[in-house]
Amino acid sequence: MTTILSSFIFGITLAISIGPIAMLIINRSINCRLQAGILTGLAAAFADFTYCIISFVAGAAISALLIHYEVLLKDFASITLILFGGWMLLNAIKSGDNVVNNSGSSCNKPFISTYALTMANPLTIVAFSGFAAQSAVRSFNVIVFSSIALFAGSFLIQVSLALFGTALKKFISNRSIVFFLNIINSSSIIGMGLLKLF
Repeated sequence: MTTILSSFIFGITLAISIGPIAMLIINRSINCRLQAGILTGLAAAFADFTYCIISFVAGAAISALLIHYEVLLKDFASITLILFGGWMLLNAIKSGDNVVNNSGSSCNKPFISTYALTMANPLTIVAFSGFAAQSAVRSFNVIVFSSIALFAGSFLIQVSLALFGTALKKFISNRSIVFFLNIINSSSIIGMGLLKLF
């Protein structure tokens, strides 16, 4: 149950940062109709779900092979999350007041293009690998329910971005708000790493 709740929170945490995918969802909901925005959000959440399944299965296989080093693997995974969160924090501080590029995007094939774009992000691999290895889940049922929970958390944020696109576009044009959200997001990921490390 703890892993499922952690997965839901992790899905929210990853999705809430104001980056290129968030802007893509908002732009498509405004410029290409709400349906395209929702499909874009669904694709991003489904990519998160895909990475979660792959990472949990790979993590289960590795932890089964290295059963004697389980504590070491969890510590390594926690450090990976801390470093990833630290990198995000540093990036947010360096970006400072810069707002993410909010230029328009193509309305064609919103699901496929967003899914491919999200899956191609190497940082997503790092984040999910760290989270899955830290959880060290071996039960098939927990893997499935945790992945669904992560998808639900991610989709909750993504669909909110699409539904409230016009209002949110004005909201995230405020540089200090974007900066604050990204600091909170990166700090949450660092906190997840620290929580299991100590």
